[in-house]
Amino acid sequence: MKKRVVKGMLGCSVAVIIASMAVGCGSTTGSTVSATSTTSSQMAEASDSTSAQVETSTSNVAEASTPTPTPIPNMTASQAQALVAAQAYIAGQPFSYQGLINQLSSEYGNQFSVDDATFAADHCGADWNAEALEAAKSYIAGQSFSYQGLIDQLTSSYGDQYTADQAKYAADNCGADWNAEAVEAAQNYVNNMGGFSRDSLIDQLTSPYGDKFTTDQATYAADQLGL
Repeated sequence: MKKRVVKGMLGCSVAVIIASMAVGCGSTTGSTVSATSTTSSQMAEASDSTSAQVETSTSNVAEASTPTPTPIPNMTASQAQALVAAQAYIAGQPFSYQGLINQLSSEYGNQFSVDDATFAADHCGADWNAEALEAAKSYIAGQSFSYQGLIDQLTSSYGDQYTADQAKYAADNCGADWNAEAVEAAQNYVNNMGGFSRDSLIDQLTSPYGDKFTTDQATYAADQLGL
């Protein structure tokens, strides 16, 4: 843009000089108009040229700033099918890396080879932390969990099979109120089983074989239930 303005200003100066020279030599008004007209034409051509340069430059910048997709290695037909299946699974529900491989290779699932399933998990574009967080939020919305209980569920070899780091990330960021979770768990025990004293309810909520709430969280829950 700056180049275009400079060129325009230069053209106007040339027009004034030419007009002054023409008047000084006794030329007619028509000559002056002709000179100015010629200069205006030159200005228009220069402006068009500058515009073309600007457009070309802008186009080049746009092309340069467009990210180039990371190419996927040459795939076999089976790998391509496994990748399609993996992306469909990820779009529908949360999966861990290992959980996705198991689903794709299971004899009760897609029955891809482990190698093809691993290829698909490697290239499906999943954010495993985000997958773990989605799974954690789903669990919390459906039933009560303690912080440690949620991590155990997410990492279980019989559950989601996220890594410990991914599960911790999910538990840290799922937005759960652990006191409220403890109250919900306590209320479920009392409603469905009954016969709990204060101490027995706290023991159940804090048990390493049970809910794994902290003592403070379990005590808070017992208080809320009036025990």
